Amino acid sequence: MVAKRNILLAIVISTLYIAPSEAARLYKVVDEFGNVSYQARPAPLDPGVITEEKNFGDGGQRTSNNSLAQIARKNPVVIYTAPNCNSCDNARKFLDNLNIPYTDKNAQGNDEVSEELRRVSGGLTVPVITIGKKALVGFTKPWLESELEKAGYPVPGEKTAQQ
Repeated sequence: MVAKRNILLAIVISTLYIAPSEAARLYKVVDEFGNVSYQARPAPLDPGVITEEKNFGDGGQRTSNNSLAQIARKNPVVIYTAPNCNSCDNARKFLDNLNIPYTDKNAQGNDEVSEELRRVSGGLTVPVITIGKKALVGFTKPWLESELEKAGYPVPGEKTAQQ
């Protein structure tokens, strides 16, 4: 009887450790045009699509994974970029450091993405970062931080649920 109780207790405890790590799993998907998106599920097998699994911890910089997923659904972050763009690289690094899920759309050589970029920003300047319906032209860290915070994303210096 005691052995069964210990086994059951071990299963319950291991489930508590496994569940949060599953919630922190994202899949980086790169399509045939070079557009990058982060998704909760792996992309279907397609020869033109590359999928890479991303695991990350909370780093003390965000609230629960469910909250981040809800925020990302309500206010998705999209960054329009081009190759050899230092500001684009800096914006991606900034979002990566905050563990903010985003979709990276390469506008160079892709008429569909270029037209989308023109619609959201009024031009073809990169980077353009959209947070929900808000479009930011260029990368300015304080401005992006402020807009992410307004959209509900956790940013540096913000109190998290764990603190």
